[in-house]
Amino acid sequence: MKAQMQQGIDVRGLSPLAASIPSAQWRSVERLPIREMDFYAPNLCQSAMDLAAGCQRPIFHFHGFAWRFARLGRELAKAGIPYVITSQGQLHYRRTGHWAEKFVYINFVTRFFRNAGGIHFLTRREKDRCRYLIPGWKKPALVQANVVGVPDPGTVSPPSREQYGIPARAFVFAYLGRLDIKHKGLDVLVKGFARVQSDDNLYLLLIGPDRAGGQRLLQRLAQRLKCGGQVQFLGPHFDDSKWKLLKMADAFISPSRWDAFPSAVAEAMGFGLPTIVSEWMNPALEYVAAGAAMAVRTSPGALGGAMHQLANDPHLRQSLSEHGRKYVLEECSPQKAGACFEDFYRQVLREQKVFSHPPSQPRANLPDQAARAVVNVIHLFPYSPVVSGGHSNAIRSFIACQKAKGINVVAIAPKAEGGATETNWEFPLVEVDSLWNLRWAAIADRFAIAPGDSLLNFHSVNYRFAPLQSDLRRAGIPYVLTSHGQLNFRSALHGFRKFVYLNFVDRGPRKAAGLHILTTLADRRLNLLMPGYSGLRLIQGNVVQLPNLPALPAGSRSDYDIPPNAFVLVFLGRLDVRVKGLDLLVEAFSCLPADRFRLVMAGPDWKGGKARLEQLAERLGCRNRIHFPGPVYGGEKWSLLRMADLFVSPSRWDAFSIAHAEALALGLPLVTSNKINMAQDLREADAALLTPLAVEPLAKAICSLEADEELRRTLGNRGKAWAELNCNPERAGLLFREFYQAILERTRNARG
Repeated sequence: MKAQMQQGIDVRGLSPLAASIPSAQWRSVERLPIREMDFYAPNLCQSAMDLAAGCQRPIFHFHGFAWRFARLGRELAKAGIPYVITSQGQLHYRRTGHWAEKFVYINFVTRFFRNAGGIHFLTRREKDRCRYLIPGWKKPALVQANVVGVPDPGTVSPPSREQYGIPARAFVFAYLGRLDIKHKGLDVLVKGFARVQSDDNLYLLLIGPDRAGGQRLLQRLAQRLKCGGQVQFLGPHFDDSKWKLLKMADAFISPSRWDAFPSAVAEAMGFGLPTIVSEWMNPALEYVAAGAAMAVRTSPGALGGAMHQLANDPHLRQSLSEHGRKYVLEECSPQKAGACFEDFYRQVLREQKVFSHPPSQPRANLPDQAARAVVNVIHLFPYSPVVSGGHSNAIRSFIACQKAKGINVVAIAPKAEGGATETNWEFPLVEVDSLWNLRWAAIADRFAIAPGDSLLNFHSVNYRFAPLQSDLRRAGIPYVLTSHGQLNFRSALHGFRKFVYLNFVDRGPRKAAGLHILTTLADRRLNLLMPGYSGLRLIQGNVVQLPNLPALPAGSRSDYDIPPNAFVLVFLGRLDVRVKGLDLLVEAFSCLPADRFRLVMAGPDWKGGKARLEQLAERLGCRNRIHFPGPVYGGEKWSLLRMADLFVSPSRWDAFSIAHAEALALGLPLVTSNKINMAQDLREADAALLTPLAVEPLAKAICSLEADEELRRTLGNRGKAWAELNCNPERAGLLFREFYQAILERTRNARG
């Protein structure tokens, strides 16, 4: 950050709270514009976006990857804000198995790296090998070592060796870093040192904080190898104290089994200490090529031989000292790094195609041409909207939020049983006898729309749409697909069947200009189902429009024959026992104290589900505490949810439950299973309590929330914040508009 600030770049920082950092390692950041916050807070994305306020063309720079970054990366992509990544060694691998794990993770589990606008590598070796991890990467890449600031060695005075019990004429090797045996190879270092110390002339200083009991293990090893008196543990040292100890040393050694770019090594080299490193260290080849360090295998024999050679060859020490200091002052200088970063950021901005607006401006009020452009979207229902259900409700809510943003929305649906309906849908709807016979010319004529600003949105992976999709491709009319969970799978066999269908039976979805996906899990798994898909993607879950809540009082418990002091659990949805996991819910409920808990299971019957649940509850002795009010809609539904203390839905699978979203939007604590598609998103925001598909953990989760009012309040607030961000009709309408406009723009460019 300092190097970039010196270059005149407007730099701001966001970091996690330092509560878990030992006080001895705290460093002042008063002169840096860094804001500390809880990285697990539900408002992390908004807080990060706020940092970009006032920036005309912001870039976010991530330093490494953590799961909590994934959500922010997706939000930046949606907003059209580019981001870059400093890999910090994460795009390096040590063996074939390690490569395979990273390859699968980077290309199929998360698109965080692939969606980046550029990557900053610490070493040339890591950049060269990255082509095997991210094949086909064509975006900007920067190779720049960590910036290191070292004092002039002539201005530093070492402490007296006598106070450490070291003879004045002894040759002293120093290691600086945490005492992590496995990672840093310190066990091999002590074994190698034991091979060359034959008198009191060689000493080894291990400077750094203990790690997982490493100091105790190394002390025992040194005693066993009869060199304990010449291996000293000086503990952690920082700032001036660190430089004084390095000044006391004659050479530096770091035999790491792997390391991206250890700053301690660069500091020692820049300080003029002749240095020995492991050949497994990422920058080792660059050090050797510059004559800046010796690189050896991490083995006792190789390390011992290198230490013996260095201790007895003053000409070698002089050469390594001069070349090492020169290398660090040139390659790790703030001036060089600042200039390189500025050029790198400019490359990223030049290649970034921005379809949305900077967060410093209220996107809903932008009077730009894109906001005024007319877009015609024809939505195709897979079945009649009079059939009440999740898909129908979701499609109608998507249409409503798009219509509110100036999109010209129309729809086509199959006729309901019994013929055409007279329902007022608040959007033009044409009912047809068959989806097989639809063609673009008839649709354009029926709605009086023209190509160029028109596209179709299919709401099902359905072979009945294949003739129309082929006709659209011939006519050059783009279409998108909203998957509603169909582009996901529950098992390897289920995924294989979908893979075969999508790639060999019905290639209509593969040829879509864009895919609207409900969850990040489905977005990741899409890479497995349709590898190489090149269309645009939009991740937007179902939306929730809350009613005027003050006008809808909470339901009366007496209406359901529930005691006023009972703890009320609610499930809302169709009584589909298998999919919704309602058998697990009834069994878990039977384990709860009978005097405190009541359960309301509201929703339409589904394939005899109500009778099955009643029989199960009767057998478990809890039937008199479970209430089945049947389907509830409108104000009655919202009143029921406001009466509840907890929403429970242990679904075995679910694409994006509207009932879940509605409960979250109300601030009602949610307990659900870790198998639903939303689970990852909810876990990242800590917005719900997720449990395995088993009776005991479900019952324990319910009991823990009943016993902890503060936990319920916190969970409810986080869930509400999550729903406000992800299920907001206003925000969804803007994203849909940008998504459709980007597809139309891409189509026009392709036509030439």
